[in-house]
Amino acid sequence: GGIGSHLSPVLCQYLQALVQAGKAQQETVVFIDNKSYEPRKANRQVFTETGNKAEVTAARMSQMFPCLTTEAKPHFVTAANIFLFIKEGDTVFLCVDNHATRKLVSDHCVSLKNVTLISGGNDLRKGTVQVHIRKNGGNVTPPITFLHPEIEKPEDHNPADMGCEELAQAGAPQLIFTNHMTASHMLCRWWLENQGEIGYSELSFGIHGTARAVLRREGETPATTTEVSHVDRGENRT
Repeated sequence: GGIGSHLSPVLCQYLQALVQAGKAQQETVVFIDNKSYEPRKANRQVFTETGNKAEVTAARMSQMFPCLTTEAKPHFVTAANIFLFIKEGDTVFLCVDNHATRKLVSDHCVSLKNVTLISGGNDLRKGTVQVHIRKNGGNVTPPITFLHPEIEKPEDHNPADMGCEELAQAGAPQLIFTNHMTASHMLCRWWLENQGEIGYSELSFGIHGTARAVLRREGETPATTTEVSHVDRGENRT
């Protein structure tokens, strides 16, 4: 949707360039969504035709980037199917608009030994990115539920459990520029991780140019959190 449609072409262009340069083997990008692109949302989402988001995006990315393998899963992620979609060693870009799905995906990632979860969300003017990295069964950064009771105990519902009217009313007003900014921050954080550089576990930002990045570790409280300055150079300050 709003974030994923901006993130997908940039991610795929970068992956294809790596493959063509011989720096990566065949890459597989899987798109998961049960909703459809609608003309009324063209002011903030990137699509060339209407239809199921996963299928439309996968087909477009396959045409634009033939060196990649693309797959479409036109489903909502639920407790019954999540193990089919998110597996050991995967990188997950979570671009959803509800805490119930964030909680579901977070809990599943905690059960895996190796996974990278990058979750992004935004409203009209502000956005956040959270990062959960697990390596060899341990947390490099905490789950996205850590210090976030709104995700740990969500008051909203997974889209698979919503009725048509509730689905139509779900989601806050969004701006295409904030969607694009959120997608960019998610991709930048993923790139930093691949470079082996120190990055943030959470980032909050706004369209006025404000941004605050922090590196949290389990057992810490907000008072002991390390604020990350000059993330691109790996320099920290407390």
